[in-house]
Amino acid sequence: MNATLKVVLSSLLLVLFIQSSYANTNHKCHLLLDAGSSGTRLYAFKKKGDSFKQLYKDTINIGVSWSLEQKLCSHKICTQKDIEKTVYTLINSYLSKDNECKEGIETINLLATAGMRLAEQKHGRARVKNLYAHLERIILKALKTFHIPIDKNKVSARTITGAEEGIYTWLAVNILKENHTNTEGIIEMGGASMQIAYACENDLNCNDNSFKVKFRNSIVNLFSHSWLGLGRNEAYRIYNLEKSRSCTQSDSNNFILERCMSDISKIFTQYENKIYLKDHLNYKAATSVKQGTKIQVNIPADKRFHATGGFVYAEFDSLLRNAHEICNISKTDLIENRTQYQSIEKTPEELIESECFANLYYQALIDSIPNLNITSNLKKMKEINIDWIYGAINCIETNCLEFYEPNCKWNKNWNCIQ
Repeated sequence: MNATLKVVLSSLLLVLFIQSSYANTNHKCHLLLDAGSSGTRLYAFKKKGDSFKQLYKDTINIGVSWSLEQKLCSHKICTQKDIEKTVYTLINSYLSKDNECKEGIETINLLATAGMRLAEQKHGRARVKNLYAHLERIILKALKTFHIPIDKNKVSARTITGAEEGIYTWLAVNILKENHTNTEGIIEMGGASMQIAYACENDLNCNDNSFKVKFRNSIVNLFSHSWLGLGRNEAYRIYNLEKSRSCTQSDSNNFILERCMSDISKIFTQYENKIYLKDHLNYKAATSVKQGTKIQVNIPADKRFHATGGFVYAEFDSLLRNAHEICNISKTDLIENRTQYQSIEKTPEELIESECFANLYYQALIDSIPNLNITSNLKKMKEINIDWIYGAINCIETNCLEFYEPNCKWNKNWNCIQ
């Protein structure tokens, strides 16, 4: 065999090897555990052509942060063993079924969001880091049970930053809608935090919260910020701490919409020739531990926005009308119609107050943010939820945050929590 033929054959074998390796990777599954504050969810995805298909979802109503928060699991205080069992059970339950991951698993990530960021504030990063190390071992143990080999570097448990959460949701929206250059921004309402992300072209629109993100073979500058404390549940808690009066009707307090809207705006926004949103649980300050760093949002005038998270249930054209109806329910009416207002976690009175606040709060935010043009709030596209999960899976595969440098937030003990 002459030298030229050897070179040609070697090149062909190399190409075939690369294609085979890519094909094998492309047929493997990606598992993602969403470690939320209300429960832990397992998702399985597989690449189909140029996009990911969701294969599976399962939930156990135990949050990864519960052992730190001393919450109840089955009528007893949650321990780390309960959390480990939750993660192991979710993975074991899926892999023991007839599933589509026979070719193997490429990555498995446990990602926690705002609930764990709050837990890190209270309990310190060392305790959280220790919990994650144990959970990574549990994940590897579950895979070993089914003789599934995986690179240890492809197994990760961590808290994602608020900016990451916004970036992932932005990716999900624009990938699922097949947007290319004319991208949409996102506003996402969670229980503890609220995220805003949009493509920005200059310093005025980006401020200090811009990040370089790989998207469709190019680099995009994204403004992405998470307000820890502006999520619906945390905002309601903060409102009740700062205002003793409820917006709902009582024997001595009639509902006055304008007063309630004004109260909400004063607590969560600030006007100094420009509008700022207060970052209530960010203690970042040079010489003080005062909460509430303010962040300016400069949205380009022609930007369309997709609202997601808790916003998918909002009726944006009738928020105030709904507020009038809900907030004006008297105690007498509530007693007579008690069965209509039931919740596992809240009394009817608490549920009414929470729903009343949510409608007013959403409207106050929309009114306060210039150029926030919400054009859609679909929950699903192509049978996939439009949320940070889908964006995270795509980002893990493309390493979209290769150039990401997170901005720090600080707790009152001066530890960076991002």
